[in-house]
Amino acid sequence: MWYKNLIKTKLGWLGLVSFLLGFQLSFTLYILSNYFQKVTGFERVEWVFILIYGLSLWALWKFPNFIDYWGRVKGLFVFLGGRALALLAASLFWDNYIGLLLIASAFIFQALLMAGFDLLVESYSKDAVTGKIRGRMLTLMNLGFLPAPFFAGFLVDRINFGVVFFLASLVVFVMAIIITFNFSKEHSTLSKKRTAKKVPTLSSIWRKIKKQPDVLRIYFLALLLQVFYAATVVYVPLVLLESGMSWEVIGMLLTAMLIPFVIVQYPTGIICDKKGEKEVLFFALLLMTISVMALGVIELSGFWLILLVLLIGRTGAALFEVARDSYFYKKVDTKDVDLISFFRSDQSLAYIIVAFIFGILSFFLEISTLFIVLAVFLSVGFIPLIKIKDTN
Repeated sequence: MWYKNLIKTKLGWLGLVSFLLGFQLSFTLYILSNYFQKVTGFERVEWVFILIYGLSLWALWKFPNFIDYWGRVKGLFVFLGGRALALLAASLFWDNYIGLLLIASAFIFQALLMAGFDLLVESYSKDAVTGKIRGRMLTLMNLGFLPAPFFAGFLVDRINFGVVFFLASLVVFVMAIIITFNFSKEHSTLSKKRTAKKVPTLSSIWRKIKKQPDVLRIYFLALLLQVFYAATVVYVPLVLLESGMSWEVIGMLLTAMLIPFVIVQYPTGIICDKKGEKEVLFFALLLMTISVMALGVIELSGFWLILLVLLIGRTGAALFEVARDSYFYKKVDTKDVDLISFFRSDQSLAYIIVAFIFGILSFFLEISTLFIVLAVFLSVGFIPLIKIKDTN
């Protein structure tokens, strides 16, 4: 089995980094909306997300330049170092606007880190086993995601946000050490010279995508998945806090709902390699739509009912995530740095969409109604999904 050789190969070390990547991200992600409320004193914090992810989009736009200048490995190390230092500093100034700005910079580095990690994994992937490799990486990443919300909620309830940021920074430092000792001599640059090339323009990327319309379709579907994540990450904790739940109980729910990611993603990747991704994407999108619709129409009154609804949605998301990555990375290779950075802009763009559109709607609608709106958003995805050409 793949886990027996976890750290005997380059992909094995990347698997360990993937686990730590998921842990440190989940450790900080689910407490963000509540943290911004505490620091700013405002109930409405959508503007903070718009600022953070707007800057993340700009950073991803520059990503090909960063990689061309530093190379895959050194670039990844820079992104890791930037996030670690920002989190460490935020742990000292967590209760004021300096801490907020540092957390914002940490999440900008996170966007670059995800794109850089994808590029390095792609260096060791072959199309015939892309689904298997992506399934493995996502399984390990989500295994890291699994315990983090519970511990983060526990620490916030009993200590403060600063200790969460400090522990997350230590994990990122460990990731940087692993990359340094195992990859520093490989893939130092993507080109022979350390030059900063012209940043790709929308028109140049559009010309490239027009030749591969299915890449644009899978990007739109990936964007919908990130809209699902962004909306649920922001609004599920808030609606549960409004219902009277403590962060400790919410942490238990958020941890339990991530179990499907650990169970289904690796076998799903193998299925995608053998059968294709289209049917998996269709079934996954259906589960996600049903789940968020249920959040909008049922009364959130019982722990087990809430958990069931969240598990249905996360099962769909877990399936969708693997099929999305499997499909996209069979369409590109390591030379397509511009397309990879464009593809990874989905999360930043999704958070801006959710913060802007859902933020405005939340002035007029209850949070439960926002989940119905989200279900309508997701259902639009069936249109490009019908047109997409399967890989098998």
